[in-house]
Amino acid sequence: MDVNEREKSMQLADKLWREYEPYIRKLCNYKLNRHKEYIDDCVQDVFAALVEAIHKGIKIEYPKTWLTTVTNNMIKDIYEQASHNDKILPFDEKHIDVRLQNSIDYEELSEQDIDKYLSQIIDYLTEYERKLFQDFYLNHRKQSELAKELGITENLVQQQVFRLKRKIIKFINQLFD
Repeated sequence: MDVNEREKSMQLADKLWREYEPYIRKLCNYKLNRHKEYIDDCVQDVFAALVEAIHKGIKIEYPKTWLTTVTNNMIKDIYEQASHNDKILPFDEKHIDVRLQNSIDYEELSEQDIDKYLSQIIDYLTEYERKLFQDFYLNHRKQSELAKELGITENLVQQQVFRLKRKIIKFINQLFD
């Protein structure tokens, strides 16, 4: 994207944002009334998604609908994150999820058991998620480094890691239900 195109896309993003920001803020305020500390972050994330979409050349025919959908997805993620106080530990051969530890007697797990659960988790993931899992959890690469490599924003990598954690927790819960 040349400088002229980039400037035009920023002007379009700025124009759309000035028009719809009050609506997005009101929507976030209304739906996040129990988690007011996330309102500004949600609004900023929606704007970042708008800028990113425009920079990628995504045609947004109905801006209000598009922004509402993105906002609702962000709000859903915030509520799910807030309701999941359990965090996944970095995986390697010696670590396993906190919920897994609570579900069975961790002391009785052998190295083979841990490998079995880890391989089941990895098999459950898509190819992209496996790579993200490998890079972030096993190779301990930073989100900023992954963002540069993938050509996306750090915020988007953070969201993908969060969704990956949530998917893994859900799968582990299914294993032990």
